[in-house]
Amino acid sequence: MTTDTSAQTDQISNDDKSGNKSDSYHWKVFWVVGIALFAMVLDFSIVSLALSSIADEFEVTLRAVTWVVISTALVTSAIMLPLGRVSDLTGRKKFHIAGMFFFVTGGLLAFLSQNLEVLITSRVVMSIGSAMGQAVVFAIVIGVFPE
Repeated sequence: MTTDTSAQTDQISNDDKSGNKSDSYHWKVFWVVGIALFAMVLDFSIVSLALSSIADEFEVTLRAVTWVVISTALVTSAIMLPLGRVSDLTGRKKFHIAGMFFFVTGGLLAFLSQNLEVLITSRVVMSIGSAMGQAVVFAIVIGVFPE
């Protein structure tokens, strides 16, 4: 009888080492990708509130500064679907991390921009990262919660 108990214990520890993830791991992944998705969507929306301030800061017309929003929407919508397929080929975790790198780098460049052209370019970099992240977030969650 003691042999059966130790065999069961060995089987459980082997299951944990073989790749079965704990329930807390599932929720950690869910919250990490959820917060990242929230930040990406919020960033896209919130810049609309600052358009008049951006126009005043860079001394350009409101018509010109709308390209900050247009360029972001255009790039994100154009590349999101193909990037989903690329993520399937390269690995979702690495792809999501690379997307967050582009998103954060673009955000830092936008923060440091001295003119409208640099701001638009940095927002395009952000939108590439955002599209990379948004393309895989639901696939990651579905992969982590198999049922």
